Amino acid sequence: MLPFFAALLLATADAGVDPVDAGPLIVPPSASCEGAPEYPPSERASGIAVSVVVQISLAADGSVSSREVVEAPSPAFAAAARRAIERCALT
Repeated sequence: MLPFFAALLLATADAGVDPVDAGPLIVPPSASCEGAPEYPPSERASGIAVSVVVQISLAADGSVSSREVVEAPSPAFAAAARRAIERCALT
């Protein structure tokens, strides 16, 4: 079974339709952040490794429209992540 996009290309070619220029390649942004996230002092005694999920949304012009913590193991880690993503810029 062909992936959807490959099947669509074959179907288009078989139908005698000329390909359409989709425009320039979309390049994903890269992040540059000032320093590493701070491990919350209130959580240091635990010494655990954690993951925090953040969501950064971009406007049509490429600027950051919102930054939010989606998932964190505690409010302290969420606050540390929030401070860290405020120090990041996308280019």
